Amino acid sequence: MRGVDDLTTWRLGVASSGNGLPSKVKVYSPGCAASPHAERDCRCRTFPTRGRANEYIEDQSRIDSDTV
Repeated sequence: MRGVDDLTTWRLGVASSGNGLPSKVKVYSPGCAASPHAERDCRCRTFPTRGRANEYIEDQSRIDSDTV
């Protein structure tokens, strides 16, 4: 469905640089809405590149699969 955030998966988003221009990649963890929020109480993180964001998702997914 369009406009519905899938809270069951890891997702990528664009983090604004503050001047309205996209400059970073935001990773949203399962259970967190893809909207601005503090990252201190969840596993969402912001990265300078898409590659680093994807590496983080892979690492966290591996951790999740090891604990199941």
